[in-house]
Amino acid sequence: MNIKILTLCLLFSLIYTKQLSAQSKSRISVAGGAEWGWIHNKAVGKNYHQSGQANKYYGEFIYRYNGLNNLVVTGGYIKDSLNFRNTNPYLIPTTNGHYQITAFNTYGLIKTESVFLGVAYLLSVGSTVGVDFQMGVSGKYIFDAIRYEMPHEVYQYALRDEIQPFNILLQPRMALRFSYLRLGVSYEMPLWDNINHDNLLKNQQGKSRNSDMQGVRMDNPILFFSASLIVPLSSN
Repeated sequence: MNIKILTLCLLFSLIYTKQLSAQSKSRISVAGGAEWGWIHNKAVGKNYHQSGQANKYYGEFIYRYNGLNNLVVTGGYIKDSLNFRNTNPYLIPTTNGHYQITAFNTYGLIKTESVFLGVAYLLSVGSTVGVDFQMGVSGKYIFDAIRYEMPHEVYQYALRDEIQPFNILLQPRMALRFSYLRLGVSYEMPLWDNINHDNLLKNQQGKSRNSDMQGVRMDNPILFFSASLIVPLSSN
């Protein structure tokens, strides 16, 4: 019984070693993976709170052009959700020409779906077990944005003029590589806000359906945990 187990282990080690040898010599590889992230919120002011999360699914085409240096073309799909609460007070006119103080009582949720495409530089250290350092930039386009009322996630309306759909993302990533498996962390930093604040500020508070969104921010960086598989396609 022990001889059979030993034989199987040796056979597996031989196959595994050949696969690693092919991978270490590979000039062209493809990768696919997923990332799960939590949004770090910038200061949004008193009486306003927001939190969110994001899921990303991506593919990569990797070209090793010189030693440890690689060029990466990446693209994929992102699904974000952003919870926000707004209890800020504001003034409304009364019938006798005076004003009275009232306050928002908003508990909302915004879900967005987007696609991205970009390029990155990858420094890949080690062969069998190694570390990958990647820095990329991508263009992101939001093709769907829906607002819901919480806590029961009741559909309200699709966001149109409230959204600036295009953004540029800076995407650094560091991962440990175990043969074909990569596990790591990444950070995503939008260059500007996807909320069209100029549009929202034109609306009188309490009178427009989206006037309670004036404090929402969608330029928050996101910290991701990432997992992906990399497969070699060709060798030197």
